[in-house]
Amino acid sequence: MKNIITEYGGNPYGRLVEIAKLAQKDGIIKGILLHQGESNTGDNQWPSKVKKIYNNLMTDLELDPAKVPLLAGEVVNADQGGICASVNSIIAKLPQTLPNSYVISSKGCTDATDNLHFNSAGYRELGKRYAVKMLSILKSQNTDVDETESILKDSYKLNQNYPNPFNPTTVISYQLPKSEYVSLKIYDVLGNEITTVVNEYKQAGNYSVEFRVKSDEISSGIYFYRLTTGNFSESKKMILIK
Repeated sequence: MKNIITEYGGNPYGRLVEIAKLAQKDGIIKGILLHQGESNTGDNQWPSKVKKIYNNLMTDLELDPAKVPLLAGEVVNADQGGICASVNSIIAKLPQTLPNSYVISSKGCTDATDNLHFNSAGYRELGKRYAVKMLSILKSQNTDVDETESILKDSYKLNQNYPNPFNPTTVISYQLPKSEYVSLKIYDVLGNEITTVVNEYKQAGNYSVEFRVKSDEISSGIYFYRLTTGNFSESKKMILIK
């Protein structure tokens, strides 16, 4: 850690405040995003430590805690085999210590082979979850309501499955701006339905679902998956290689 600290002039916190003040010259800080690393696994004092730094930032940057939420992301989830996933149970307790904080779930966010870090698709998905939550908070604060609603209104999204090509499993993620009935189905190149992956009412938010192919279920080739809601439909291509 000493070498890393040196990169920040020996004072990472001071560097953070310095950059934040530069940002305040041209804009307004609406919230603070925190992505927890793997160095605090098992540290039950983590929420208190985060609260202390948050309070210091509020003072040094002259911010109103009631208007500046802190969003904390989980580390690689247990559903991805995350080596440090146990710390997520500690991160989950943060709102009990810091009321104006929110935990961003990493469930379904794919990771790298080391099971410590997210891969590019996983980071993108986690980043989207930060954004959706922040927009929701701004809306509840009646801040930039018109702009926020406009963004949310058009925020349906069907992401490319990962990995692709795949065998035998792949993850399909999607985003819903409102609560509604959702259908996610798999089709072959002739348009024949292969299976239904999702067919239920979902709350607004981000979702990831695993599609697993049994050894004798379908053959290698090109397939399509289609997300359908009341007023949205989109399809993407995926490739199965056995």
